[in-house]
Amino acid sequence: MPDERTATEKHADHIMRKAKDDAVDGLKEADHNVRAAAEKAKRTIAGDSMTASEKAASTLKEAGHKAAAAGDKAKRELRDKLDK
Repeated sequence: MPDERTATEKHADHIMRKAKDDAVDGLKEADHNVRAAAEKAKRTIAGDSMTASEKAASTLKEAGHKAAAAGDKAKRELRDKLDK
């Protein structure tokens, strides 16, 4: 079945889809950054009351959230580069 939309309609659909995807990735990035900051704050507040293994687990969680945030940011940036 051929696509009977005009070029303008296709372009508008593309712009709307990109805006939605960028918004979703932006929100996910912000969520991951907040979670990473919370893990760091948890270690700062708990201080020496955390065991070494608890600190290590928290550090790994923080790193995981930072990596996920970077991935979401990279997806947005890649979409921008492919759009040009």
